[in-house]
Amino acid sequence: MKECKIVQDLLEIYIEDLTTGVTNDYIEKHLRYCNKCKRKLEKIRNVTVDKRGCAIIQDLLPNYIEKMTYKTTNKYIQEHLKTCKECTQALEDMTSTEIHISEKIILLRLILGGKVNENI
Repeated sequence: MKECKIVQDLLEIYIEDLTTGVTNDYIEKHLRYCNKCKRKLEKIRNVTVDKRGCAIIQDLLPNYIEKMTYKTTNKYIQEHLKTCKECTQALEDMTSTEIHISEKIILLRLILGGKVNENI
């Protein structure tokens, strides 16, 4: 159906509250009777929630690596990593190339011609 195609094209921006007035009314009216589009909406919502969860985890990973997160946050991150290959890969990428803060300070001092203080 042509109407389904129009509604499905609008669903992602509808979920993000980027549609208004007449467009919202059109989508909501269609969703009342179209199970196919309702299923599509739920699928998009689930993917959107998953993406947001990954975005939060990936924002926290640098602090997690530097051991700057609370125990409850660590548990949340660890639980997420058990089931998310994308975030696990992001953690591996960060830790394999991560230069820790103390190493950054030493490198910066060397570049600037200063002496390296062993008590960093």
